[in-house]
Amino acid sequence: MGNLMNSSSRSGSPSDSNTLKRFFKKTPIRTILLCGLNHSGKTTLLCNLTSDLIDSVGDDVEQVSTCPTVGVSLVEINQRTSNRVKWRVWDMSGQGRFRNLWGYYSGHVQGLVYVVDVTDSDRIGVSRDELQMLLDQPRVKESRMPILLFANKADMSNMDDERGGVDQTKSKSLSLDNIRLAFGVDSLSQHHKIKVLSSSGLTGTGVAEGFGWLSEAIRTSEKAPFRRVATN
Repeated sequence: MGNLMNSSSRSGSPSDSNTLKRFFKKTPIRTILLCGLNHSGKTTLLCNLTSDLIDSVGDDVEQVSTCPTVGVSLVEINQRTSNRVKWRVWDMSGQGRFRNLWGYYSGHVQGLVYVVDVTDSDRIGVSRDELQMLLDQPRVKESRMPILLFANKADMSNMDDERGGVDQTKSKSLSLDNIRLAFGVDSLSQHHKIKVLSSSGLTGTGVAEGFGWLSEAIRTSEKAPFRRVATN
């Protein structure tokens, strides 16, 4: 009997071994801060990170974007991709009276997602200044955490209205180059890994790509100190 058991245990195929390794492999946890001015679309973007979250919202994804986060909320998401990642997201309110909380929570995360509404050109200076104040926090400076900057609501840029003309509010939308210039991305890249992407919370454009980049940026930053890289 003992010989039979030993023989059986030795007959396991390499595929069986690989399956066990994947089963017991620990899912990496990425803890991040999600910031941006109010109405920039942060929570709607987050809905596109997992089908489970979208399913729980149903067809009301657009309604979620109009319901502002009050203060701060913690969202945990298991992203079902080829490289499984568990995201622990501090979703910060963008309302003025809550922005002072950003600096406090920045000391407890590995990366930053900053969302900019490209249709809100009147507040682009405010958004830039708020990001800079956050990056000036001692703990953020010391960690040099990677930054993912979403130029959000790209789906609303230069859309025609019902009369066949161009909606003047939407026609003022900022391009990706405008965003890079306004936020001084070249300067920021001297201290942080940073990627700027067009995104849409309603269509999901750019979300998977952005979070995939951020996950890898966090992984590599844990293994090696920051070095300046070319901006994207």
